[in-house]
Amino acid sequence: MIKINEILRINCTGCGACQAKCPVQCITMVPDSEGFLNPSINDSECILCGKCLKICPFHNNVVKKFPIRVIGAQRLGELVVDSSSGGIGALIAEKIILNKGIVYGCILNDKFEAVHIRIADTHKLDMIKGSKYVQSDLSQIYESLKKDCESNRLVAFFGTPCQIAGVKNYLEKEYDNFICVDLICHGVPSPNLFKKYISYLEKCKKAESINTYKFRDKSVYGWNTAYTYTYTCNGKVYLKNGYSTEDPYYEAFIYAETYRESCYVCNYATEERVGDITIGDFWGVLRFYPDLESMASQGISAVLINTCKGNQVISELWDNIFAFDSDLKKVEYRNGNLVVPATRPGIRDVIYKNIDKYGIEWLNNRMRRKKRFYINRLKNGIPVQIKAYIKRKLGRY
Repeated sequence: MIKINEILRINCTGCGACQAKCPVQCITMVPDSEGFLNPSINDSECILCGKCLKICPFHNNVVKKFPIRVIGAQRLGELVVDSSSGGIGALIAEKIILNKGIVYGCILNDKFEAVHIRIADTHKLDMIKGSKYVQSDLSQIYESLKKDCESNRLVAFFGTPCQIAGVKNYLEKEYDNFICVDLICHGVPSPNLFKKYISYLEKCKKAESINTYKFRDKSVYGWNTAYTYTYTCNGKVYLKNGYSTEDPYYEAFIYAETYRESCYVCNYATEERVGDITIGDFWGVLRFYPDLESMASQGISAVLINTCKGNQVISELWDNIFAFDSDLKKVEYRNGNLVVPATRPGIRDVIYKNIDKYGIEWLNNRMRRKKRFYINRLKNGIPVQIKAYIKRKLGRY
């Protein structure tokens, strides 16, 4: 009988459902040489029950559904500034909590670890706002998630499609009070790589500590892939921001160079979705709706409504959002991962080994040797308003 740790590395998404389901707790999720979590079995305690394989998404695919409606949307009011795109995910979570429900989402904790947590009050909702471009750990939420689903409270889970597949298989049944919101996902770098990156930033800035990190910040460049972090140096707190294409960790993410191996063969990079709702950036929206230019500076979300439950949730937001009907092909124009997984680049063979050997400095030096770095730097130097004008005239949104 095959064991869960014998699944090929390329097929394991690291969801951790097997560890959570094991009745004798003989499965542990341990980091591999690149820092990605994979299951390890204590053979002396394994009772060969097969429950781990039964709920593994690779062995048992979850049902996927084609969207019944596609909309573009933006939350009304100033709070949209705090979200990565149109603020729809944050609004869904807020509505769930206000209806005395429970929300599960990803945060960056004080150790800069991406972990999923349980949220039962609105005061903590800011923690799950915004994108986190690193794989999160679900290990602490499975048990409480099942208990919440078995209650009469509304429960919402936000995560990547592969995480939702793991969660659904772990639960082993459909719950009418359970809402899944999956993200348009490109792929995930390893947690260990992100920790090395934070240490690299501390070294570069000669900082006592990095205090906060946001992968997406609209405060300077508007709706873009621009980052912000704060750090302490000589007792003073400083703020640093910049473009993704001029940062070694972020640039490698943008060009799909550091993803988990399973991301390149992802079973969920498809139009059919595992969540009740799918959310993401409606990149390229102005190509099809140029009249929305003033709104687009603060981000517009693509929202795929995949089930009747999802439709009910979105309908309850209607008074709090600006929305317009669209279609899947328009969303796919700049969201290729709704059709196919990211292409695995050749550098993926050695990138983690070289980072282990030479540090993030190697990644930074490599980035700066590439022609695209200087092209992107020139583009980034153009003021946002002028850039928008040029794109509008050329029809290149």
